[in-house]
Amino acid sequence: MSVSADIKKMFQDLIVPELTGIKAAQEQTNVEMKSLRNEMKTEIQRLDEKVGSVRNEVGSVRNEISSFRGEFKSEIKRLDEKLETAIQVRERLVALESKMSVLGH
Repeated sequence: MSVSADIKKMFQDLIVPELTGIKAAQEQTNVEMKSLRNEMKTEIQRLDEKVGSVRNEVGSVRNEISSFRGEFKSEIKRLDEKLETAIQVRERLVALESKMSVLGH
């Protein structure tokens, strides 16, 4: 055998099987990566749905707070008006009591 034939045989005997193994491992890695990519996509979609759900809930809470704020302002205004009326009644009562005491009653 010639040197080139010996090298060719050695190449085929030693390196080709290794390259074949490496290629198989690379293909397996590609399959696993594709599977992981699909799992990640599924998980991202699930998280996106949860984030959307949380956003909707936050929006609902904001609406409720806004509604409560409006109701609270209305109630404060109503109580303020009642208090103002009570103060006016009290002032009138004091004025009447003062007039009554001047008249001697």
